[in-house]
Amino acid sequence: MTSMLTQLPVEIVEYILEDLEVQSQFSLRLACRTLYQKTSWLFARSQFATLTSNLSRESILRLDEISRTEHLRYFTQTLVISYRGLGQGFTWPRQQNGRLHDLQQLPAMQKLQDILVHRLPRCRSFRICGAISDGPSEEQLRPMDAVNIILNLATTTKMPIKSLWTDFGGFEIRSNRLDPQYFNDDNGQLAWAQYEELRLEHAITPNSFDFTMALLKQASHLKRLSIGSRFDDCSELLRRLSESNINLGCLEELRLTALDVDTNVLLKLLTPASQHFRKLELSHIYMSGDSTVGNLLKGLQCRFPYLESILIFRAKQLNASPDDKYVDVRFPARFPVLSSNGGKPIGASRSSPHPVQSSGSLSMDDTLLQTYLQCVMQKSSSEIKYNGPDIMSLLERIANRVHVG
Repeated sequence: MTSMLTQLPVEIVEYILEDLEVQSQFSLRLACRTLYQKTSWLFARSQFATLTSNLSRESILRLDEISRTEHLRYFTQTLVISYRGLGQGFTWPRQQNGRLHDLQQLPAMQKLQDILVHRLPRCRSFRICGAISDGPSEEQLRPMDAVNIILNLATTTKMPIKSLWTDFGGFEIRSNRLDPQYFNDDNGQLAWAQYEELRLEHAITPNSFDFTMALLKQASHLKRLSIGSRFDDCSELLRRLSESNINLGCLEELRLTALDVDTNVLLKLLTPASQHFRKLELSHIYMSGDSTVGNLLKGLQCRFPYLESILIFRAKQLNASPDDKYVDVRFPARFPVLSSNGGKPIGASRSSPHPVQSSGSLSMDDTLLQTYLQCVMQKSSSEIKYNGPDIMSLLERIANRVHVG
């Protein structure tokens, strides 16, 4: 069997490898030298593109070993910093204000700098995970300290950051543990000016406004922004951003989760990116003030000619009664569900498993519009999926006829 596999083209062997569990991939690669060589590229790309570390002594030694392996180190693009056992095996002295003391002189920091700056040249995306808030103990490393470490590396070495993700769930960013010079230093500004993606998934409170605004202020090439919160203060952050001189002119994608949305504020924030903006996702949101899904759609239709995708999931008026249902809108669909063939399923309500059937007197857009209006009138939770060539025309028709309360 092994001799038969070795005679297959590399592409076929890679297809086989992709369908195997990780342990079976190891077994296949160890079968013989030929299979090992034929699977090296795909194996390295799939298993080493993202590395996870908790910055403990053992974990950093493992990173060091990978970074010294020539055929693996160039595949690493993302480092995920896990909070479990964070920093174990090292001493992390602190100042009275809680910041790490003399960070550049710490052995762990020096080792990490050598690995990331010099030996993993493509690792420029960072996800920092935290599921516990800062407690009274100052002896161990905290998730916020990991943010501090990455910012320090970027500032002191000019290491360009492509993507930063603070994955803290519902916990708050302790910005008092960050050096404010990170965003004022010329080296730091050079590093931040190159990042393309920012995902802020932590509790947005007034204490973290300055941190968030400082990050975005440097984002001259930011393409993807995601803000997730479960605090009312996030709406205040959006208002401040819309009124600031922060330029998000290159923004292509925006994702907002679990917060209040004011249509006017959102449109004002996105207007500088009107010639680039392509994708909007709003999930578990409340429409505040006089905002409705209908006038949001109308505003998008008028200002963003290159818009390709909209997802509004579980949108509801801020002061709605408990009996009011959420409304979901999605177009175009990730997987086409509309068909121009007569009698084929072209759409379905989320609350109803029965697809809408097209008829001879209705075009695809007419049927979709009729379905949407029916769902809204019944106040049922609905999902409209559309995959077609003219999203702007459909937006205009829906926006002109729908006002969701």
